[in-house]
Amino acid sequence: MIAFVVIGGLMGLAAGGWAGLILGALLGFIGAEWLLKGRLPFGQAGIQDRFLEVTFGVMGALCKADGVVTPDEIRVGEQYFDKLALTPDQRRAAIAAFERGKDVGFDLYGEASSLRWTVRYDRSLLLLFLQIQFSAVTADGVLHEKERRKLLHVTHALGLRDVVLDVCLMNTSSI
Repeated sequence: MIAFVVIGGLMGLAAGGWAGLILGALLGFIGAEWLLKGRLPFGQAGIQDRFLEVTFGVMGALCKADGVVTPDEIRVGEQYFDKLALTPDQRRAAIAAFERGKDVGFDLYGEASSLRWTVRYDRSLLLLFLQIQFSAVTADGVLHEKERRKLLHVTHALGLRDVVLDVCLMNTSSI
């Protein structure tokens, strides 16, 4: 929070002298409260849409990690349409995100780390996200080494430790 106040104050000082310093510091404080206390510029629906977009985009990237997306992986992804009670528009968006995730230039780490901020570092949502990813890539009964490495990359992007992924591995009977 202090960093926001200092940066805001310095920007205000540069722009408007001593009065700008005070105003900038105040705006920095308000901005920090807004960001750090969970007052995001979009409501619950925006958070849900972003969660779904990242979930299916990352899923596409992880399922493609071993070189091929199997029908079983697609089936599990589609099962989440019902489990998450997606509307027809959300289903279309999820499919588009999955396809985008399969692209070579997809920023896996950036997408996953953006989710951490979007859900306000809510550990239960981050673990749900990771479990969804894990269930999709193991749908074919095998966790390929490339998939495991990318899952570990996602785990780190979420701010979680390696042990979280190891627990998922130990608690899964499909592998």
